Amino acid sequence: MTGSAGLVIVPPFECAWLQDPEFVFKRERGCLTFEVKGENDATILLKPQPGSRRWQHLSAVPRAEAGLHADAVGGVVESNYTIILGSHRNSCLKIEKNGELCCMATHLPEGCLSPQSFVRFWISYDAGSIVVGRGEPGRRSFFCWKDAHAVPGIAYAGLSSWDKHLAYRGIKVLPTSFAVSSPAPSSPEKESRQLQDLCGQVLASSLSPATVCGVLRACELLDPAQPELAVAARDYASRHLGGVLARDPGGLAGLGASTLADLLRAPSMDCSEEQVFRALVLWAQ
Repeated sequence: MTGSAGLVIVPPFECAWLQDPEFVFKRERGCLTFEVKGENDATILLKPQPGSRRWQHLSAVPRAEAGLHADAVGGVVESNYTIILGSHRNSCLKIEKNGELCCMATHLPEGCLSPQSFVRFWISYDAGSIVVGRGEPGRRSFFCWKDAHAVPGIAYAGLSSWDKHLAYRGIKVLPTSFAVSSPAPSSPEKESRQLQDLCGQVLASSLSPATVCGVLRACELLDPAQPELAVAARDYASRHLGGVLARDPGGLAGLGASTLADLLRAPSMDCSEEQVFRALVLWAQ
């Protein structure tokens, strides 16, 4: 990480922790404001204490110890919130808690980054309540979420990136005493898209060999409305092709040619050549 005259350049998978006293949240409350320039994935971490410079995205599994979470290889993930602006190739906003996805919102142009110019965002945190806005702090809020079981002691923020360098500047932490405007009322079209996105998240989290082909057929009908769900279902089917053949052969046979081709070409494919052959024969009948 480098910085000059208030400019902080964050390389991929690193995190610049704001540890000076003026950046520390008071009594679990604060409003972080900053400008950022880059292609995607401006990642903000909120924790009770500063973390390491090297940041890795870990999917956490709760442990018995209070405030600690075990990762897939037996390490420890300290309690945190992660807010990602411009996730999924600059197409959505995500909020995670301890590595687990809590909410994701697509069709939010306000949450997109720009590789050509700096964009100002602000994130207000108040004991589990997170409000995200664009522009001057307290104005133009476009997303809010509240954790019913807030992580205790949130005091530090970190500025991170995913797979590309990001530039941050104009970084401040302000009190949350100002009035935070509520997001503007949604139009019926926007509410419909948000409902579709929510349904897509629920379906993606409950895929099984018996249901995944039905989800893929629905994605074919909705194309291109649910690209994230289509990718999740395709990857799941490619990793569980044997189970799909056993549980829902008719569903597999009913997939469109392009969907089946994408499934069989997926990098996550994990099956034998015999299973691939059986899938093709079944589909061609």
